[in-house]
Amino acid sequence: MIRRSLVLLATTAITTGCARDWVESRSGLAEADVDGLRVIEALDLEGRSAPVEAAEGDADADEDARIEGLRAMLADLDPRTFDVGLDEFRVSLLENNLELEVSRFDPQIAATRVESEYGRLDATFGLSTTFAQEVQDASENNLPDLALESGYDEAEATLDVPLATGGSIELSADLYRYETQYLADPPVPGLTGDPTVAYPSNLSAEVTLPILRGAGYEANLGSIAIAAYDQRISQVELRSMMTELLASSERVYWQLVRSWRSAKISVELLELARQQVLDTEKLAEAGVVPASQRYRARLTVDQRKAAVFESELDLRRDMRSVKVIMNRPDLPLDSGRIVRPVTAPLLRSFVLDKAVLATLAIDNRAEIMKAALQLEQDDVRAAVARNALLPKLDFSGEVGALGIGLDGAGDSIASLFDGEYPVTWSIGLDFSVPIGNRTAEANYQSAVIGRLQTLSRQRELSLAIAQDVYDSVDRLELTWARLLTHRRAREDAERNLEATRMLFRSGGATALDVALAISDVGDARMAVLDSEITYQIAIIDLAAATGTTLGRQGVEVLDRRRRSSTQDSTEPRSTESRSEPPPASVLESPRRSR
Repeated sequence: MIRRSLVLLATTAITTGCARDWVESRSGLAEADVDGLRVIEALDLEGRSAPVEAAEGDADADEDARIEGLRAMLADLDPRTFDVGLDEFRVSLLENNLELEVSRFDPQIAATRVESEYGRLDATFGLSTTFAQEVQDASENNLPDLALESGYDEAEATLDVPLATGGSIELSADLYRYETQYLADPPVPGLTGDPTVAYPSNLSAEVTLPILRGAGYEANLGSIAIAAYDQRISQVELRSMMTELLASSERVYWQLVRSWRSAKISVELLELARQQVLDTEKLAEAGVVPASQRYRARLTVDQRKAAVFESELDLRRDMRSVKVIMNRPDLPLDSGRIVRPVTAPLLRSFVLDKAVLATLAIDNRAEIMKAALQLEQDDVRAAVARNALLPKLDFSGEVGALGIGLDGAGDSIASLFDGEYPVTWSIGLDFSVPIGNRTAEANYQSAVIGRLQTLSRQRELSLAIAQDVYDSVDRLELTWARLLTHRRAREDAERNLEATRMLFRSGGATALDVALAISDVGDARMAVLDSEITYQIAIIDLAAATGTTLGRQGVEVLDRRRRSSTQDSTEPRSTESRSEPPPASVLESPRRSR
């Protein structure tokens, strides 16, 4: 008993140990390493920091060095600068964007589902062989004292062909070999002796056709049509994703343009503040202004330095965002490569026809295309569900021929066609109807309601898209008007700064007045910059609202299979947006900005 228990314990330990090793190898994490998941390591910044005294002593030098580095970058003196135009940005987006790479697989997966549905119409060929040898008593033949030895060989071939209208045709051909012999000891004259051999064969064709339920293309090919609509819908969804990705990515590009110009404005304002410090020092020494005015001037310099650092932070963040979207191997995130946008905003006013744009949007928006496909798909679903309401009435027919040969398989096959045996046939009808048929009724009502829902969604989308277009047009027109106002305000702020500085040199204004005037100039310049970028983004929003893209030509995204066989398949067919207005049929009578 003890020995048996020890064997059982040893067996359990071995099998459990093997199971644990296998699980840990599959999970990729040993149990001893699990404890590491429960610990959050500390980031020791104290050991990485510089001494406080050195940091405070070199603060001004470090600030000036950083500002000079930013100035060199803005002046295109840094050899690490990489110029990126909007077209090149689009090309990199289409070739390397990971989100787009993942979405490209959806239409391909949907296409394989269509092929899978078509597989329901594939014919099936079958071939089977059987060899058997049996010995049993012959009591069933009223010869209980004898044994019956039988040999049985069979070869059968079948071909099952589904029909597109429902039902199927099955062709069958088989050939047998029978060999029987009575066995007895001693032999029985007249019974035992040479074996009896026969070669029967059969050839038959059977057809099954539904007459009501399950009959017709809609009932049998409906699932294929639904899968085909799913494939087209996935292509429309890819188009929608492409449109949104282009629009959102181009907004990031123009945000980088804003950051570059914002950094330049910050450096320019810092230079104005530094010049004001020099002027204040000279005027204080000459007794024109109180010496205390120099502190206000220095305060302005410190404020402008902080604004420069903030603008540099935005610039580096936006450059990194552009690198992520482009995803180019020569622009890694951890490199010091500087990305400079070189495409200028499209700054011109347009007279827009809202009705034409709304019609264009209805024709091009992916949401409307998807709703139209879903409506057609709902029609197929309703037709399939309507067919399921019918009673079941199936026709079946079979015809066959028999052949028997005693001299071999060839003799048996020849007798199939010589009319020695009459042709066998059968026909029949199979009828059934469910009492109540509530499942089919519910499925049909669900299909009808789903179609009505799609119709309502289609009307709702049309109204929402028209509203989107009208909102985009208003945003574009009012943003242009605001841009012109900000330009005039910038000119006034520049004149006010010059006048205030002249008054300051004569003692008629204070350093605070000059600081406020510099701040007004900075605000005015930033307002113009924001309005220009906002106007460019408004144009992008208008293109997205109409389901189009900027430029003379569109953008086509091909899947991998077409990309391998199509020349220039990954390049967008588009032009620089700074030189090309939207289509002339939509935008009329361009007016140059003032």
